[in-house]
Amino acid sequence: GIVVMALSGVDLALWDLRGKSRMTPVAELLAPGTDWNRPLPTYATVFDDADAESAYSAGHHALKLHVERFGDRPKGAEIAQLVSRVRERLGMGAMVMIDAFGRWDLETTRRVADSVAEYEVAWLEEPLRPDDLDGYGQLVADCPVPIAGGEHEYTTAGFRELIDRRLYAVLQPDINWCGGLTTLCEIYELAQ
Repeated sequence: GIVVMALSGVDLALWDLRGKSRMTPVAELLAPGTDWNRPLPTYATVFDDADAESAYSAGHHALKLHVERFGDRPKGAEIAQLVSRVRERLGMGAMVMIDAFGRWDLETTRRVADSVAEYEVAWLEEPLRPDDLDGYGQLVADCPVPIAGGEHEYTTAGFRELIDRRLYAVLQPDINWCGGLTTLCEIYELAQ
């Protein structure tokens, strides 16, 4: 909660101080010798196919579809239509993800995933409540779309269970919530 978020801020400030004391960007401290002048791929969160086209044209290589407006039990066909329109505009080369904001249940998630699987969705982000670890355990076994999550988890210990149980294909620790950059590095090491 709030204490871990405060620790995250302190940790980030300490990393910044370390970089400044060495006159080195923090990125260079983490990965010395990396070419930081090369373009880095980015994604944009979008709400519809027109937003998706604009973001892709602006240089984002991936798009995350914000689907919260479809409610707690959306029809798979509605979301599939949105993904289809995005694919029609951008083709299959664009990476497309879906963020469900932890609002769905298992049945809804499976129904939506089945409906969008043909469009090669890269991941479905936090379809269930973040604390429904058993539900995620069921999803990881049979969902046709990879599951992403962890944004609402705190500390290395919290991520250890997610990693040990292999609940997500894509881990998404939030640097401001998990404990800062030091914790993020520990989570990365655990996930290796």
